[in-house]
Amino acid sequence: MKTEYKIIAVSAGFGLLFWVIDAFLDYLFFYEGTMMGLLVTDVPAHEVYIRCVAFVGFVVFGVLVSSAMAKRRRAEEAQRESKEKYRALYDDAPLSFQSIDEDGCLISTRGSVLNITD
Repeated sequence: MKTEYKIIAVSAGFGLLFWVIDAFLDYLFFYEGTMMGLLVTDVPAHEVYIRCVAFVGFVVFGVLVSSAMAKRRRAEEAQRESKEKYRALYDDAPLSFQSIDEDGCLISTRGSVLNITD
């Protein structure tokens, strides 16, 4: 299973966990029926609203985090491929390349140097 889907599943799990914890706390402090009734059948409308909003909030958060991770992974992969492409071009050059930084200092020399004699 891809990491993005795992994040969404975990966030949905946290949403359901919130639902159960909220029902348990209501059962302990406010409700006189059964716990199962408060979880499923005898849920007041305002509690359904709060639990559904929290559940959807957790899922939306998971979707946002997973899409950000996927976008970052794609960007890192594109950057790696670009580096490999230009590194291969630089290393396999038929002529010599010299890399110079902003200050004019020689960083490296690559490629084969042609010996031209008169």
